[in-house]
Amino acid sequence: QAEKVEVELRATREEREEEAYEERALREELDAIWAEVDAEVAEEEALSEEEQLLLCSELQTATREVSSLRQAVNQFQSDPDFNMDLSAWDSEENELRRTEASMRREESRLEAEITELTAALTTADEDLAKEER
Repeated sequence: QAEKVEVELRATREEREEEAYEERALREELDAIWAEVDAEVAEEEALSEEEQLLLCSELQTATREVSSLRQAVNQFQSDPDFNMDLSAWDSEENELRRTEASMRREESRLEAEITELTAALTTADEDLAKEER
């Protein structure tokens, strides 16, 4: 019976050693996975910093361009000819709008007249058809 117990103890010990070995292997695998994750996170953060630097550079460039455009607009607006041109354009635009409104009224009047003439023609055709019968 002692031999039986000893055999069972050896079997149990071997199972525990095997389980311990598997557990170590799983832990090593998990550690490797965590190392990969940490490396990817570090890479993402590095890219993020690079992207931030790039965005800052682009923002500075855009800010300079906007400033340059504002200066150009201010110079253009301070030009006396600019204000005269705007007044002329406004007058011309107003005249075009008045002409357009007048043409629309004339178009509406002509459409009404066409409708009347079409109705009169239809009536005349009907009257002629009745007389022919």
